[in-house]
Amino acid sequence: MLGFAGVLIALGNGAGSVAGTGSIGLAALAALSAVSSFWPRRFPSVDPSRLGDYAVSELAFTQLTVLDTFEVMLIETSRRLETKSRRLKWALVSLSAAAVLAALDLVIG
Repeated sequence: MLGFAGVLIALGNGAGSVAGTGSIGLAALAALSAVSSFWPRRFPSVDPSRLGDYAVSELAFTQLTVLDTFEVMLIETSRRLETKSRRLKWALVSLSAAAVLAALDLVIG
């Protein structure tokens, strides 16, 4: 997506029309959304040092703690993945609109 956004920005460079300027803006928005969706983030629940305290505890307590930790990891990860997918969808919509405007600018201009 970043590559296509860069191509659309390069195609719209120097465009004096509203469609050309709009395609540059939408392609830049698509590039920023794509970068923000793929930017690596820490997942605090995926920290093995948190489980070290429970290694010497009773077996039932340790199993329950590991199960609860997996549940927290699943909830936190699914929330972050939903946010990333929403940003990626916005990038795709922006890129599609930028492509339409760039094509319109090339045809008209």
